[in-house]
Amino acid sequence: TMRQSLRPFAILLLATACGGGGGDPAGPDPDPGPAAGESTFSATFTGYTARSITGTAKFSVETSATAMPGFNLMLGVTDRGTRSPTRILFRRAQAVRPVVGAYPIADPMRFVPETEIIAIILIDGDRVGTCQVQAQSGTLTITESSSTRLKGTYSASGVCSGDRTVRVSGSFDAGSIPTIPITD
Repeated sequence: TMRQSLRPFAILLLATACGGGGGDPAGPDPDPGPAAGESTFSATFTGYTARSITGTAKFSVETSATAMPGFNLMLGVTDRGTRSPTRILFRRAQAVRPVVGAYPIADPMRFVPETEIIAIILIDGDRVGTCQVQAQSGTLTITESSSTRLKGTYSASGVCSGDRTVRVSGSFDAGSIPTIPITD
């Protein structure tokens, strides 16, 4: 199914493309966060976990057969309270940058056409434990779209580990990045 085919790609992107990482708890934070003028995002979580975070936002549109084709908006951070990574990925299989408009988040538990957007949320924190959420509803709203910049807001919700609802909302100002080639 589409859900199964996207899972390895989403995990790869969440693990590598967004940056961040735990590092040595006694040492300096390896991800000091975005500097002024860099691509950024903010997120407010409610439900199973309650927290507000900020971090780095990037997007890519890949059309090459040697990489993972599609549109990806990656929001990544090292949570300063727990020094654990939290990441959000918006993805669609269609390799076209979204234009200004509102895009509903598709439920990955059903067939997802390549034009629809899914959202995956990875929360890996000491306070709540690891939680991967495949959002079942929400909206990605694009307010500015160019080949080098994507700005907007988002809201998404889903369930983690059976019955723990996670809701997230926020905004982003993302710069484009080179795509990540997939190699054997």
